[in-house]
Amino acid sequence: MRGQTNIISIIIIAGIIVALVGVAYSWSIPLLSKGEAQTTFQTATDFILALNKQIVDIANSGGGEGSLDIPLGQVQIIPFGSNDPRNNSIIYQFTVPQPLALNSSKTYIGGASYVDIANPTKGIFGESTPTIVSLEVNPQGTAYVATVQIVFRELVSKSPAIKGREIVLNQNTPNQILTGKSKITFAFNRNIDQGQILLTNMAIGLV
Repeated sequence: MRGQTNIISIIIIAGIIVALVGVAYSWSIPLLSKGEAQTTFQTATDFILALNKQIVDIANSGGGEGSLDIPLGQVQIIPFGSNDPRNNSIIYQFTVPQPLALNSSKTYIGGASYVDIANPTKGIFGESTPTIVSLEVNPQGTAYVATVQIVFRELVSKSPAIKGREIVLNQNTPNQILTGKSKITFAFNRNIDQGQILLTNMAIGLV
C-alpha cells in the first residue's frame, strides 16, 4: 500500500511539473515574440530615421551623396511627379510577429509637430519640417506588416523675396527590391527653379 502511495505521489508530482512547464512555455512564447518585435521595430526605425536625416542634411548642405544598408524588409521609392497618391515619398515595409500597439492607427515618428501633421503635404519654410514620417501596423496572416512612409513636402516661404523649398525624389532604379543584400543610395544634384519654389533634385535608388 505504501509503495502504491509513493507511485501515486510521483505521478502527481510529475503531472504538476508537466503543467508548470506548459504554463511557462505558453507565457514565454508571447514574451519572446514581443522581444523580437521590439528589436525589429528598433532596428527598422533607426534605419528610416537615419535615412531621413541624411537626405535632409545633404539637401541643406547644398550637395553631397550617401548610402545606407537596408537592414530588413523592403523599400519602395515613389518619385516626384508620380501618379501614385503617395507621390514623392519613400515607403518602407517590414514584418513583425506581433504589434507593439493594440490598433492600426497611424502614428508619427521623427519629431514632427501637431502643426506639421495637420498639413502633411505643405509647410512653412524656416518653421516646418521638410518631411513627415508616419508608421502604420496591420495584420497579415499570423504576423503583422509595419509600413513607414517618409513624405517629402513643399515648404512655402512667408516672404515673397525668399523662395520656398522642396526635396524631390528622382528615382534611378526599378520599383521594389528586397533587402538583405541591398543599399539605398541618394545624391543631391542641383536645385531647379520653379517660380517661388526651388526643387532640390535628389537622385535616389536601390542597389
